Amino acid sequence: SENASSGGDTEDLELPEQPKRRRIRRHKSKKNITNLSDVIVRQTELETQQKKMHPQHPDPPALSKNKRRKLKTKLRLRRKREAGLATKASGVSFTYQPESSEEAEAEDDVGGEEEGDPERSVTDITQEDIELASSRAEGVLSFLKSTQELYFYDDTPRDDPAVCPETAEELLHLLESGGMPPADVLILDHMKTLLLLQDTERLKSALEMFPEHCTMPPDHAKIITAFFNYWITQILPEKSSE
Repeated sequence: SENASSGGDTEDLELPEQPKRRRIRRHKSKKNITNLSDVIVRQTELETQQKKMHPQHPDPPALSKNKRRKLKTKLRLRRKREAGLATKASGVSFTYQPESSEEAEAEDDVGGEEEGDPERSVTDITQEDIELASSRAEGVLSFLKSTQELYFYDDTPRDDPAVCPETAEELLHLLESGGMPPADVLILDHMKTLLLLQDTERLKSALEMFPEHCTMPPDHAKIITAFFNYWITQILPEKSSE
């Protein structure tokens, strides 16, 4: 009986030790979790500080203006490529370069359409002119669409009362549907060619005669004049200064 009681005493003595060990282990694990949480909090604070520091770089006006100008230039460049505009290899630096086939075709057209073309287009339309206008309509449409996007993207000309987005859409739809007279298409193609050569003096002269020689409504003619003047006053000078 004494052995039994002594054996029971030893069991009673051993039992309290196990919870103590468990408590010690739990206590250590809590410390580890606390340490990990502290590390995570510190990392989060560092990341938050870094995120707060990033917006500070574009805040200065000079940097933000430069970035806006670069974005605007990239957009203009892309739209010019889509418009099919070409530039003749000359002393003037113009960043847009078209496909060689389009450039060669445009340069060939200059020789035959430069002199007196607006008057001839209105009064002496032939079947050949109709076919030519049909083949050029897509390029003119692409150019006008791209110019429209550039025009309304830029903050400068938005206050121009002569330009209404709805009227511009009507004009583009008329050209896209084939409803624009061939004479007007050829005049637009001729002025686009002058823009290709960056011959602003002759382009200004053509724009002055345009309302008299075109057959489109006056509000449509104002859209065309505004778009080409935008090239003359905004895009070309900016490219020349770069």
